[in-house]
Amino acid sequence: MKYLKLALLLAILFVPTITNAQIKKTIGFIPYTDPENADRKYRELTYKNIYDAALRVFINTQRFDVLDRGSFNILKIEKEFQKGEDLANVEIVEQGRVQAAELLAVAKLSSFKITESDDGGGFSVYITAEFKQLDVMTGRATNAFQLRAEIRDKQPGGLNIKGKRISSEEQAISMAVAEMEDDLEKWIKRQFPMILKIVGMNEEDMTVYVDGGSNVGLNLSNDMKLITLDVIGKGENERKLVKTIGGLSYTKEGVGEELTILKVDSKKDWADFKKKWEKDQGRIYVTEDL
Repeated sequence: MKYLKLALLLAILFVPTITNAQIKKTIGFIPYTDPENADRKYRELTYKNIYDAALRVFINTQRFDVLDRGSFNILKIEKEFQKGEDLANVEIVEQGRVQAAELLAVAKLSSFKITESDDGGGFSVYITAEFKQLDVMTGRATNAFQLRAEIRDKQPGGLNIKGKRISSEEQAISMAVAEMEDDLEKWIKRQFPMILKIVGMNEEDMTVYVDGGSNVGLNLSNDMKLITLDVIGKGENERKLVKTIGGLSYTKEGVGEELTILKVDSKKDWADFKKKWEKDQGRIYVTEDL
């Protein structure tokens, strides 16, 4: 029986910027490890798998412009972590301020356990990762989310999903991280929904022209809707007020590369949209209907 615990923190710094296509975040991705576990077996492999998985999510969801993590002093964060997690968070927030970030997301891989089957023919792994968002101005957590992944090797005579035993620690780790990657992508999409600008409309066929397409990750599997978006308050008290105007459907042209045409689902929703559009275009966007 083998047992391994690993603590690894991923700090994600967000700086909002507005592109022509959508409201994006500039992300600084900082993975770092509890120094007490720096020499643990499979730490480097787990670190690499998680870093690669998170990077794929950041790129594939196209919500972010990814910063070079070399901009951040990871060794200093790890040094503060030796004194306690709260002090590490203080250091993360301070570096976030230096980088002009507005929001931090910290993911702590708090539980990591690998066990070998009694017959020595396979391995199982259990991982728990706790994500939380930190406000840079106050250092307070504003949201929390937990990811869990458990991959079990069956007992003698049993088979796993693909008809084979999990024959190595490396395979077990890879399968667990892949499972977590799917959950992380869902969480990212919920926290940072695609928000696209409307650049035109056609009253004759009740369509809107959206500045964005495959270049921002839009595809036919994305359900879309019209919204009004208002930002109320500042800093710690900032809140986004989103109200749905109506649903949207893809036209026969489908998803364009940089421009997409979407049709408003009903005449009632079109009338509501047109009234709001004529009054204040700056408040109306297209986003995912999650």
